[in-house]
Amino acid sequence: RKIVTNRHDKALPPNKISTTKYTCLTFLPKNLIEQFSKLANVYFLIIGLLQTIPAISTSNGVPTIFFPLSVVILISAVKDLYEDLKRMKSDAEENNLSLIHI
Repeated sequence: RKIVTNRHDKALPPNKISTTKYTCLTFLPKNLIEQFSKLANVYFLIIGLLQTIPAISTSNGVPTIFFPLSVVILISAVKDLYEDLKRMKSDAEENNLSLIHI
């Protein structure tokens, strides 16, 4: 067996930490799935869909609940994005630490 040191082995996986939940492409779909996994958001979505039926709606077919629902989802999405950016920054700091070889 031959061991060679101080040479990068491309067959090995990178030794980088990544604790982020999202990427640029997956933020919107993953976040919407996460938001609508909450029962309260699904409830208000169903109520909003029922409000579009004029025969059973008290708002003449105007889904008035969609605005508050979208505000709640938007605020939660911004919070999740902020937390994920903090995780990304923390990962970058951790991955850029210098090592001391003994």
